[in-house]
Amino acid sequence: MRSNPALSLDLLRTSPAGAIECFYRKHFLWYLPLVLPLYRVGRDENNEIVLDDPTVSARHALLTPFLQELLVEDLESKNGVRYRGTRIPRAKLSVGESVQVGLFTLRFVAPNPQRAGGEKSAAAESPTVPCLVALPEGKRLPLIKRVTRLAKEGEAVPAFIRDAGRVLLLVPPQTPMTVNDQPIEGVVLLREGDRLLWNGVQLLFTFFRPSS
Repeated sequence: MRSNPALSLDLLRTSPAGAIECFYRKHFLWYLPLVLPLYRVGRDENNEIVLDDPTVSARHALLTPFLQELLVEDLESKNGVRYRGTRIPRAKLSVGESVQVGLFTLRFVAPNPQRAGGEKSAAAESPTVPCLVALPEGKRLPLIKRVTRLAKEGEAVPAFIRDAGRVLLLVPPQTPMTVNDQPIEGVVLLREGDRLLWNGVQLLFTFFRPSS
């Protein structure tokens, strides 16, 4: 998910036209107030909402909030957009309804200022940055992006998703990945000290405090 920091928060935050809850295989990932006039959805990092999974096309769908409704349009994606189980070219969602984009579910919900504010506060109060440390070399990879992949785009590889003060690990099906020696598939909430193994590379998940 990407946002434009140059836009005025005073203007954007006055009346969000609802919000999106994103799920991956029924696992909750994040909550996003809809404050922009439209959102491009896809695997490419230039989209406002980035869904990093091979089941999602680079430019998959377009979301347009309008009052208490959300207009969803399929951008001729490979796997399409599904609404109530049926592939559709476009749909109009009311609050509580959802669409399927690849293995992700996007649910349109009413805005919740307290929820959005709480997530902002959690991120702002966190004095540390999550990172991966390659063992035994000790080389550090800060997880500073919203989504960080372990290989080039288009490959079925693990991805790390920052959500406020926490980090979620998303492992595509049939991807050899272990956390603390346990095979993992789907979405896992990482905790400091977790040891990951992928393609013969051992990684330690931890936090560090940037120097001032």
